[in-house]
Amino acid sequence: IVKSVLKKYFKEIFVASDGIEGIKLYQEKTPDIVLSDISMPNMNGLEMCREIKRYNPNQRIALFTGYNEIEYLKKAINMGIDKYILKPLESKQMFEALDDIVNSLKQEREQKSYKKNLEFASQHDELTGLANRGLFFTLLERLIHRSVREERSVALLAIDLNKFKPINDTYGHDVGDKFIKLLADTVKSIVRESDIVARYGGEEFVVLLHESTLEGAQKVAEKIRVAFAEKSIYVNGEHVKKSISIGVAIYPSEANTIREAIKFADVALYRAKETGRNRVIVFDQSMFKEKSY
Repeated sequence: IVKSVLKKYFKEIFVASDGIEGIKLYQEKTPDIVLSDISMPNMNGLEMCREIKRYNPNQRIALFTGYNEIEYLKKAINMGIDKYILKPLESKQMFEALDDIVNSLKQEREQKSYKKNLEFASQHDELTGLANRGLFFTLLERLIHRSVREERSVALLAIDLNKFKPINDTYGHDVGDKFIKLLADTVKSIVRESDIVARYGGEEFVVLLHESTLEGAQKVAEKIRVAFAEKSIYVNGEHVKKSISIGVAIYPSEANTIREAIKFADVALYRAKETGRNRVIVFDQSMFKEKSY
């Protein structure tokens, strides 16, 4: 009777004939709500609910209970049962109890979703959806630990949009944002999912390529540079020129720490910008001799 009533309001109803079957069914289906009688053969409702709570302490549970089962009811309260539906059963009371549980579940999921969105917003760049500077360093530490353990090198690419300020000044920030998003999408389309891409600040991006050789990193950097140059942005029918410069550094190589490798990639980036832009430059120690950074 209960099943036939609930089918009108719930997407899926799973029915077990006793507590043992109920536990097995619960582990297979992981339902949102468990609705159980206390009196059942083989394993009663309380024993079943105790096992379910061990499996998932936050599981929502409603129990059917009679007036003569007050001792069971006390145990259920201590166990953290959400609702008690008195027998003889009245559908109105049952639906009121289930409605309370459903609303509670909705609120909990909305809060989780809000917290998840808030956490994402705090760790990602709003415009591009890429990791921000803070998340980049968090992910960086994890990847570096793994690379050191496996004795594998990683490559760092520092990428910068050339003459970005004149673009903003001439065409406005909306067009500037299009360039930033285009560069972010270009980089993401070329690197592997396991690599880390972040907006480091303003028009500068940083990419961490795990398990990468110097030659491999140069190829990826050049591929990004060419792919971005081939894409077009038009404003009022006018093609807006654009290009990027990229600096490359390897860790561990000449860099003793990962932050030093980031600095070296930045030095190589600025060398690329100083020597004509729209280039890929690999760091070497001679750059420090030629100019103080």
